[in-house]
Amino acid sequence: MQRLRALAAVDVLRSYRQKDEQARDQELQKALAKLQRGADPALVMAEMARMLTNKLLHDPSVQLKQMTAQGRVEALALARELFALGDSAPGNRNNSAQGDS
Repeated sequence: MQRLRALAAVDVLRSYRQKDEQARDQELQKALAKLQRGADPALVMAEMARMLTNKLLHDPSVQLKQMTAQGRVEALALARELFALGDSAPGNRNNSAQGDS
C-alpha cells in the first residue's frame, strides 16, 4: 500500500519536472543568444541563474500565499517539509543560512 501511495506522486513529479525543464530550456536559449551577440558571459550567467530561480519559485510562491490567505495555514508546514526548510518559526529568515555552507 505504501508503494502505491508513493507511485501516486510520480505523475505530479513528472509534470513538475517537465515544467521546470521547459523554463530551463527557455532561459538557456536566451542566455545563448546573448552570448552569441557578445554579451559578458559572467553577466549572462548571473542573469540566467536569477531568472531561472524566479521562474521556478513564482508559481509555488503565489499558490502558498493564496492558500494561507484562504485560511489554509497547514500549507505552511507542508511547504516547509516539501522544501526541506526545517522547523524554524514562520518569518525566521535565518534558517536559510543552514544550507548555504
